[in-house]
Amino acid sequence: MSDEQQVKRPIGSELDELGVRCELGENDRIVDALVLLRVQSLEDGESSLRIEVNPEIDFLVRRGMFEVAYDFEHAAIGEILGEDDDD
Repeated sequence: MSDEQQVKRPIGSELDELGVRCELGENDRIVDALVLLRVQSLEDGESSLRIEVNPEIDFLVRRGMFEVAYDFEHAAIGEILGEDDDD
């Protein structure tokens, strides 16, 4: 990793470029966000994982969102592999 200074910056446009979309109704509003990122260094090609959240999120909401995301992904993988939850 280089000695380059790392600065927090907005990433909305980069998420847009990646095609990240969310179904929202006319009266829906996003109030918290937990974003898992795989970041690749243009210098050496190494990848790292990072989690970013909005500054106002409290620990319990953050932890809860993380656990729900994990459970959701775990269930989706089970469906892909044809696993039953009845076992």
